[in-house]
Amino acid sequence: MISDDRLNYKILPFTEDDIPEAMDLKNALGWNQTVADWKRFLYLAGEGSFKVLIEYRLAATCFVFIRDHIAWLAMLIVKEEYKRRGIGRALMEKSLTYCKERGIKLIKLDGTQEGYPFYKRFGFLDEGAVGMFKGKIGSLDYVRSLASGLKPKRVEMTNLEGIISIDTEAFGVGRAALIERLFVDYPESGFISGVKAISGYILFKPGHHSYQIGPLIASSRMEAEALLDAAIERIGIENRKADICIYSLLNYPDAARLFKRKGFACVRRLIRMYKGENVLQGRENMLYILSGPEKG
Repeated sequence: MISDDRLNYKILPFTEDDIPEAMDLKNALGWNQTVADWKRFLYLAGEGSFKVLIEYRLAATCFVFIRDHIAWLAMLIVKEEYKRRGIGRALMEKSLTYCKERGIKLIKLDGTQEGYPFYKRFGFLDEGAVGMFKGKIGSLDYVRSLASGLKPKRVEMTNLEGIISIDTEAFGVGRAALIERLFVDYPESGFISGVKAISGYILFKPGHHSYQIGPLIASSRMEAEALLDAAIERIGIENRKADICIYSLLNYPDAARLFKRKGFACVRRLIRMYKGENVLQGRENMLYILSGPEKG
């Protein structure tokens, strides 16, 4: 436990009981997370789920997701009235200590423009840019092209092992717990492609104000387009007026061209940053859409 007598705040474990107030915190920022997302964060982060209480009210949150030898820092939110009072610094110090105690050599995050100077002060370095792309079902080109002969199939639980395998190849570290939990939460919200083995997959889920697509892993541009078309088409069946949000690395022009052709526009930029030994060896040319800024 860490406290500051001036503000009388405490850093404690985040619990499910905190989710209603956490929703208020992220709603003030206009973010897209749902109650189900917060529950998934808690499940994936475990003991790396932190909160700050001031007078028994939620004032800040932070989650640390550990995957093998790396950690992903996410959802570091401080209530507006308590910013620049040392709370964010205390949460960051708590998170860094948590990682050090577990032998983590690399910490990554996708930071906002506002948070960028804060992360720089803690020694985080720039790695690249992440674009947030948005589109609306009524204006998107999601007529599935069959010219390539690719016909994605609806995802099933029996596909889990193959999906985890190709996801690990693309991302560079195992994300089995994340993929498994997305399957549990949204059992029919995805597609796979491949003949003898899975060579691509896409998942999607409803958000607070937009559907979110991701991850999208594919072995070729045509495969990525076929999977994206299948997901957009399916979302359109569920909600013909739906907004769709996707996140992608901006240093991959093939992905950006695909999104532009489909009618998506880049409406926001985040900065991917890292601290430590940046030795993550994935295949970014397969990583068309991220799972989100919270989890990479």
